[in-house]
Amino acid sequence: MERYTAMYAQVHSEPVDAVAPVPHMLEAFMVRNRAFMRSRSGSIATALHSGEIPSAP
Repeated sequence: MERYTAMYAQVHSEPVDAVAPVPHMLEAFMVRNRAFMRSRSGSIATALHSGEIPSAP
């Protein structure tokens, strides 16, 4: 995270707190992971898609 925030500050010419991007990064991961699971065939993906396994909010 420290390297990420340092690079962000260099690219955007403004500092960012190391904790600030965490919720956004986690949300992006979860969205991509849900899309990945839906694209796979199999019991886990089917169970997740059908609601048998609750997805993260």
